[in-house]
Amino acid sequence: MRLALELHPGTRQVILVAGAGPQDLAMARSAQDQLVRAPVPDLGVESLAGQPLEAQLDRLSRLPPHTVVLFVDYAVDSRGRTVVARDILRRVTAVSSAPVYGASETYLGYGIVGGDLIRFGRLAEEAASLAARVLKGEAADAIPTVRTSSSEIMFDWRELRRWGIPESRLPKRSVVLFREPDLWSEHGGRSSRRPA
Repeated sequence: MRLALELHPGTRQVILVAGAGPQDLAMARSAQDQLVRAPVPDLGVESLAGQPLEAQLDRLSRLPPHTVVLFVDYAVDSRGRTVVARDILRRVTAVSSAPVYGASETYLGYGIVGGDLIRFGRLAEEAASLAARVLKGEAADAIPTVRTSSSEIMFDWRELRRWGIPESRLPKRSVVLFREPDLWSEHGGRSSRRPA
């Protein structure tokens, strides 16, 4: 959320979107607690966690200026049904009148602007590599602790454009995905001449 607040100076309100399952609610409470302690004066935090999806979508479609949305987690809806978070996220970002951020790489490409995203794939690869070493006979207690960064600052180029966020404002180590090629990059390699 720190990145979102830096990219949207003057933010006065953060809306949290989450499902109604125990994990959804716990993560929303944790996010709300952290945001309440954020060093941003008069930052309002509103949680939509646990509300029916239609009520959440209605609220998201009517957000005032200077608002950002954090998609926290969504595993269970208010009726107790298991849902696919990315399917809910698509609906959230389609109606939201404010930019939506998230914390998981799995949400990138489904409408979030980006953030410091947890890379579950990277963590799984590292765990598999360690397991393979043990299976090959290496003693587990002889393997030194691996310090792998579990997150990376990543953004969706399409969402940066949608919300008018220039890449020059992103942190230097940011990864920008889903960049659409322009005419020059698509056809520039066919001729040695550059446009004047």
